[in-house]
Amino acid sequence: MKKIILSSVIVTAAAVSAQAQLRTQTTGLREARKQLEVQTENTVLEKLETARLEDERNRREHFETLNFSVVNDTTQNNYARPSAQQAYQQVPVQMNTQRPAMPAQNMAPVPVVIAPGYN
Repeated sequence: MKKIILSSVIVTAAAVSAQAQLRTQTTGLREARKQLEVQTENTVLEKLETARLEDERNRREHFETLNFSVVNDTTQNNYARPSAQQAYQQVPVQMNTQRPAMPAQNMAPVPVVIAPGYN
């Protein structure tokens, strides 16, 4: 009887030891996966920021090459602000004092529908 109890204790201890070792391996694998995920995310973010930086450089270079001299050129200034004298010129207005013409007598009345509950 002592041999049976002793052997079951040894088997149980071996199973617990195997489970603990499996947990340790699983934990190690999980940590390795998490570290790899962080490295992947950092690589993606680094490439994204590099692409954004390059796009911004290209945008700046594009704007630096544009010719804005048309806006600053005083010889062909079509968009200049009018002077105060030009801005407030008085324009004669002709008022129509006649009444509008009455509608034709042969027009049919238009039915008006009132929604229910609207008073």
